[in-house]
Amino acid sequence: MWIDAGYDIQLNLGETPDHPTTFTREIARFRRFVNQVLDKYQPSGKIIMVSPENEPPNNQYYSEEVKYHFPVMNATASICLNRNIPTVYGGMITEVKFGLHDYYKRNNDTASIQWLEATVGRLYPNSPNYASKLAEFNVQADTILASDLTFNNFHYKEERPSGYIIRAKAFLEERVKKPCITNEGGFMTTNNTYIQQTMQEAISAGYKYYFIMDPEGVGGVGVPQMTPEGEKTVGRVVAGNVSS
Repeated sequence: MWIDAGYDIQLNLGETPDHPTTFTREIARFRRFVNQVLDKYQPSGKIIMVSPENEPPNNQYYSEEVKYHFPVMNATASICLNRNIPTVYGGMITEVKFGLHDYYKRNNDTASIQWLEATVGRLYPNSPNYASKLAEFNVQADTILASDLTFNNFHYKEERPSGYIIRAKAFLEERVKKPCITNEGGFMTTNNTYIQQTMQEAISAGYKYYFIMDPEGVGGVGVPQMTPEGEKTVGRVVAGNVSS
């Protein structure tokens, strides 16, 4: 449907279950699934990125650490590399702010800590939740760093003040040594002024792909939903889920 409507596609391939489960250990079966999907859709010329699973750290979907997702990530990357299709991580989520906060704390950057807490709320380094989220971030970052994926990806729901996506991108790219995109940025907003301003920040920060939401989503009514650079590169894009 989306291909016929003229959209380019970022494919999310995998389980994306309706209840928490483990990552698949059946790598040979998963490789067959990826090849079957790409055999069907790649000839259209519309597949511009492939993501193995959606939001691997999301405990609504998965019940174990992202490190167990590594075989699926690299199996997908190896197939897509041979087909000249970029691959992208399924999306870091709330733990990004803890990684960024810890980075500022370790560098004694009080001004940046104050800026971040004004942006995302007060964070308490001595709390169990902070330690847990930071550990989750580091396991995830180490897994992405070791993988053969082309892009990293992070998601956030709410509006973020000016500068957030620039700082987050710089931090994440240094941490995982891969260019950073987002395909779910501030997607709970319908504030077109905010969307336009955020798009300009994404352009200035050098995002190759920065999506507010897909065309059927709640954000970006009447406003381009990805950066003009992205539009020039890939036209209209929609993220499509295909389950194994």
